[in-house]
Amino acid sequence: MRYKPIKSCWKAVKSCSKAVESCWKVFRKLLKSHRKLLECHRILLEGHRKLLEGCRNSMVGCNILLEGCRNTLNSYRKLLDDCKILLEGRRKSLEARKKVLDGRRKLLECLEKLLKASNNLLVADRNALQASRNALKACRKLLEGCTKLYEGHKMLLEGRNKLLQGRKKVLEGHKNVLEGCSMLLEGSRNALEACRKKLLEGRKNVFDDPNMLLEGHRNVLEVREKLLKSRRKLLDLHRNALEAHRMLLEGHRMLFKASRNSLEARRQFYKHAGTCCKLASPLKACRNLLEVLGKLDGRK
Repeated sequence: MRYKPIKSCWKAVKSCSKAVESCWKVFRKLLKSHRKLLECHRILLEGHRKLLEGCRNSMVGCNILLEGCRNTLNSYRKLLDDCKILLEGRRKSLEARKKVLDGRRKLLECLEKLLKASNNLLVADRNALQASRNALKACRKLLEGCTKLYEGHKMLLEGRNKLLQGRKKVLEGHKNVLEGCSMLLEGSRNALEACRKKLLEGRKNVFDDPNMLLEGHRNVLEVREKLLKSRRKLLDLHRNALEAHRMLLEGHRMLFKASRNSLEARRQFYKHAGTCCKLASPLKACRNLLEVLGKLDGRK
């Protein structure tokens, strides 16, 4: 009876150890499951973090997308404005094209008028050819007048050369007259000086010898007579010089008159030549006129 509690205790211990082992097994299983649960929770947290990061990135992407959509809308709005401007330009282009077509129509009308005018011009050219034949005849007569004009101009140049030679001789005569006048004045000055000295000497010796004073007066009168004669000769020389000047001026006047007549003839010549150029065929008449003028200039 006394061993029954021990056995019961032993049994209880055994049952307790079994219970403890079973509890330990359960606890170890529970630890393993808890460890797995913690690993799953960590993985879950990591997934949540990545999910949050992805959400954040998606939010940024959405903002960028919204900004792009806003820019797209603005660009579409600008595109619509550009389309309106393009349509307005297209409308103006069509109006301009319409005006161009109207201008072409008017240009065709002008071309028709130009063709009519060209036909009239051909008729006028035919008439001008006939007039050019008449102008050539007038040119022949004009050339004859030009030859006569050249001969007159040649004679005018010869007269001018002779007039220049005469002017040269007159200038030489003037030079000689001036030299003679200077010599005559020098002689008069010397004679007056001698007379003055003799008069002074005669006045000093008037009480000594009155005949010397009379002789001095006589000499002074003789010198004055000679001086008057020389002045008359000088006046004659001046009169001749003035007559030569008058003749020279007359020659110049005639020369200027002849030059004016020559210029008037040349003016009439150029006037008739211009009339011939208008009447004659342009190329042929201009060529002939240039040849004639070249010959005339070469002769002159």
